[in-house]
Amino acid sequence: MPAIRLDGIFVDEVPTDAKYLDYLQRITDTVRSGFTEVASRRSHCSNKSNNNNDNSSLSAPSASSPTSSTTGPGIVIHNPGIFPSSDSSDAFFSPRLVDYVVVFENCLAAWWDSGDYVSANLALLTPEKRAKAIAVAHTCGCGPKSQAGGISGGRPQQQDSEGHHTDGEKAENSEKDAIKKNVQNFLNEVVTQHKLAGHFATSATDYATWCSGWEGYVEVACDLAAATC
Repeated sequence: MPAIRLDGIFVDEVPTDAKYLDYLQRITDTVRSGFTEVASRRSHCSNKSNNNNDNSSLSAPSASSPTSSTTGPGIVIHNPGIFPSSDSSDAFFSPRLVDYVVVFENCLAAWWDSGDYVSANLALLTPEKRAKAIAVAHTCGCGPKSQAGGISGGRPQQQDSEGHHTDGEKAENSEKDAIKKNVQNFLNEVVTQHKLAGHFATSATDYATWCSGWEGYVEVACDLAAATC
């Protein structure tokens, strides 16, 4: 089983005031130089091990192995959670500053029901900026396109003595179907219509609990990825 590999840093709560650009640049420079240094050290250790221990069955992982860090300078993602203003957008999307920018982080209902905020700001993004933009939505069981209604979910009850599904199980299945439908609508807009670089969707109201609609999100995301390749 491949090991988990750290390829970059996600910087949360990023300010969008231009006066913080120098501060953000220092963070990015530190991240990238750190990843580059680690990759260089791993590569050096791997080469030294291969040269000096040809008879050994053990060696240090190479810089490109699954157990190592990225061989590049490290991916930097900024999360202001909102679109940078038009007058500073170029600076906040600069490749020198960042690799990806989370331009939307809110409940799913806000993506669909925020007036023209989302559509107007998306229209201002050039194709180059869209290729670096990410949208994140939580509370995907609610919103204008939800089929969940007043269902709150919960743990499924056990089958009765005859093996029939109880109301609790039916309610949870209905909620999961609604979440999956909402996620599919959201990802279709993010990926197919607006051609943004990335996305994340969760039915939870925060990121401290495991999403009950995780399987649905993964399935929709994989289908979209296969369709756009």
